[in-house]
Amino acid sequence: LANPGFETGDPTGWVKYGVFDFNTTNNFYYNNNNPTTHVWIYDGRFSGKTYGQFTGGENYDGQYQDVGGAAGSVLSADCWVYTSSQDHIGGVNEAWVEVHFIDAGNNDLALFKSQVITPDTATLPLDNWYDYPVTNQVSPVTQSVSTLVAPAGTVKARYQIVFHQPANDGGSVYWDDARLNLISGPVPPAISNIRPDGTVLMQATNKFSFTATAGATITNVQVIVNGADVSSSLVIAGSSTSNSVTYPLLQTNKQYVSP
Repeated sequence: LANPGFETGDPTGWVKYGVFDFNTTNNFYYNNNNPTTHVWIYDGRFSGKTYGQFTGGENYDGQYQDVGGAAGSVLSADCWVYTSSQDHIGGVNEAWVEVHFIDAGNNDLALFKSQVITPDTATLPLDNWYDYPVTNQVSPVTQSVSTLVAPAGTVKARYQIVFHQPANDGGSVYWDDARLNLISGPVPPAISNIRPDGTVLMQATNKFSFTATAGATITNVQVIVNGADVSSSLVIAGSSTSNSVTYPLLQTNKQYVSP
């Protein structure tokens, strides 16, 4: 996973939905709006924090990240989690980590989840960090597992942190060092060295570039810019399993979007 410990202090590498904050030890636990204790970070400088939107209705909050995958790949997944006695997850709220295997049509092929965290301290004891592995398959069959096996048709895996607020109950859960590890099987394609990557405002350049790597020969690279397929204009160098890709036709002072 990219940015697994949220050390950028923002959603870089992730897709955020609902509420997902980034806390350091400069932050306090909520404690009924009377902060007394600084947040404890498991590792590094930042941790993620989830809680409900308090809309009065059901809502889901968290972040997810998609990575390339292939049928037959064997993975493991876990995350370090924490809930404070000063802002204990309450009421009927719940939280968990899940991993989806998804096909080329964006359809779910299989879903795996960690133990569900509830206000019952048996699911997550207070005031300490605990490692929560993903060990339960919930579709298309229900069973306990030690690893996550990608079914036929898999093109990507989605690692997702979920906080579910069915009503209007308070409390929060903290997250750190999210992990999705490839144990065995085909190495999925990967994109790296993206330039420009959005970290520099108004970066002056007339080209978009990245590196594509894979465990087998790369037969196709596709780039969509502002809704148009510009793949025929790509300049590709490197080896059969590591392509240095450049799109050299950007214009300065123009906004571009690539899904």
